[in-house]
Amino acid sequence: MDDYSLSEPTNFEIIFISNGIRYRYGITLQFDIIVEEYLYYNKARIRENLLFERNRADIRISPNWKKENTKYFNEAMYLTDNHFVFLSVLISAKEKPLIYPIFPIGLILGK
Repeated sequence: MDDYSLSEPTNFEIIFISNGIRYRYGITLQFDIIVEEYLYYNKARIRENLLFERNRADIRISPNWKKENTKYFNEAMYLTDNHFVFLSVLISAKEKPLIYPIFPIGLILGK
Protein backbone atom coordinates (compact mmCIF):
# COMPACT_ATOMS: atom_id res chain seq x y z
CA MET A 1 0.00 0.00 0.00
CA ASP A 2 1.07 3.56 -0.58
CA ASP A 3 1.42 6.14 2.21
CA TYR A 4 -1.91 7.76 1.33
CA SER A 5 -3.82 4.48 1.63
CA LEU A 6 -2.16 3.70 4.95
CA SER A 7 -3.37 7.00 6.41
CA GLU A 8 -6.98 6.58 5.28
CA PRO A 9 -9.63 5.06 7.59
CA THR A 10 -10.71 1.44 7.11
CA ASN A 11 -14.47 0.70 7.01
CA PHE A 12 -16.25 -2.57 7.73
CA GLU A 13 -19.97 -3.19 7.47
CA ILE A 14 -22.02 -6.33 7.94
CA ILE A 15 -25.72 -6.90 7.39
CA PHE A 16 -27.20 -9.92 9.13
CA ILE A 17 -30.50 -11.35 10.32
CA SER A 18 -31.01 -12.52 13.88
CA ASN A 19 -34.36 -13.74 15.23
CA GLY A 20 -36.04 -12.53 12.05
CA ILE A 21 -34.78 -8.95 12.39
CA ARG A 22 -32.34 -7.38 9.91
CA TYR A 23 -29.36 -5.59 11.47
CA ARG A 24 -26.65 -3.41 9.96
CA TYR A 25 -23.45 -3.00 11.95
CA GLY A 26 -20.50 -0.91 10.85
CA ILE A 27 -17.19 0.29 12.19
CA THR A 28 -14.51 2.67 10.91
CA LEU A 29 -10.95 2.48 12.21
CA GLN A 30 -8.00 4.74 11.67
CA PHE A 31 -4.80 3.21 12.96
CA ASP A 32 -5.86 1.89 16.40
CA ILE A 33 -8.62 4.45 17.00
CA ILE A 34 -12.31 3.72 16.47
CA VAL A 35 -13.62 6.68 14.49
CA GLU A 36 -17.21 5.54 13.90
CA GLU A 37 -19.42 2.63 14.93
CA TYR A 38 -23.14 1.99 14.50
CA LEU A 39 -25.88 -0.59 14.81
CA TYR A 40 -29.28 -0.25 13.12
CA TYR A 41 -32.20 -2.65 12.86
CA ASN A 42 -35.12 -3.05 10.52
CA LYS A 43 -38.14 -5.15 11.51
CA ALA A 44 -40.64 -4.42 8.78
CA ARG A 45 -38.37 -3.35 5.91
CA ILE A 46 -39.90 0.12 6.06
CA ARG A 47 -36.90 2.03 7.39
CA GLU A 48 -33.90 1.44 9.57
CA ASN A 49 -34.03 2.28 13.24
CA LEU A 50 -31.06 3.39 15.30
CA LEU A 51 -29.86 1.23 18.18
CA PHE A 52 -26.62 3.15 18.64
CA GLU A 53 -24.14 5.25 16.75
CA ARG A 54 -20.75 6.48 17.77
CA ASN A 55 -18.49 9.22 16.50
CA ARG A 56 -15.14 8.80 18.31
CA ALA A 57 -15.98 9.19 22.02
CA ASP A 58 -19.52 10.48 21.45
CA ILE A 59 -21.99 7.58 21.72
CA ARG A 60 -25.68 8.10 21.02
CA ILE A 61 -28.14 5.38 21.98
CA SER A 62 -31.73 5.12 20.83
CA PRO A 63 -33.92 6.61 23.59
CA ASN A 64 -36.33 3.68 23.31
CA TRP A 65 -33.51 1.19 23.72
CA LYS A 66 -31.77 3.11 26.51
CA LYS A 67 -34.87 3.62 28.65
CA GLU A 68 -35.11 -0.14 29.16
CA ASN A 69 -31.82 -0.19 31.08
CA THR A 70 -30.12 3.18 31.54
CA LYS A 71 -27.58 1.89 34.08
CA TYR A 72 -26.40 -0.84 31.67
CA PHE A 73 -25.71 1.68 28.87
CA ASN A 74 -24.18 4.32 31.14
CA GLU A 75 -21.74 1.73 32.48
CA ALA A 76 -20.89 0.50 28.96
CA MET A 77 -20.32 4.07 27.73
CA TYR A 78 -18.06 4.75 30.72
CA LEU A 79 -15.97 1.66 29.95
CA THR A 80 -15.64 2.44 26.23
CA ASP A 81 -12.70 4.51 25.05
CA ASN A 82 -11.33 5.22 21.58
CA HIS A 83 -9.64 1.81 21.46
CA PHE A 84 -12.61 -0.35 22.52
CA VAL A 85 -15.42 -1.50 20.28
CA PHE A 86 -18.68 -0.39 21.94
CA LEU A 87 -20.54 -3.47 20.72
CA SER A 88 -17.89 -5.67 22.33
CA VAL A 89 -18.27 -3.80 25.64
CA LEU A 90 -22.05 -4.35 25.49
CA ILE A 91 -21.60 -8.05 24.80
CA SER A 92 -19.03 -8.59 27.54
CA ALA A 93 -21.10 -6.86 30.25
CA LYS A 94 -22.20 -9.00 33.19
CA GLU A 95 -25.82 -8.24 32.39
CA LYS A 96 -26.80 -8.67 28.75
CA PRO A 97 -30.42 -7.54 28.87
CA LEU A 98 -30.71 -5.97 25.45
CA ILE A 99 -27.80 -7.00 23.26
CA TYR A 100 -27.92 -10.71 24.05
CA PRO A 101 -31.06 -11.46 21.97
CA ILE A 102 -29.25 -10.06 18.92
CA PHE A 103 -26.16 -12.23 19.45
CA PRO A 104 -27.49 -15.27 21.33
CA ILE A 105 -24.42 -17.39 20.60
CA GLY A 106 -21.99 -14.57 21.44
CA LEU A 107 -19.64 -12.45 19.42
CA ILE A 108 -16.14 -11.20 20.09
CA LEU A 109 -15.00 -7.92 18.57
CA GLY A 110 -11.90 -5.97 19.47
CA LYS A 111 -8.16 -6.02 19.55
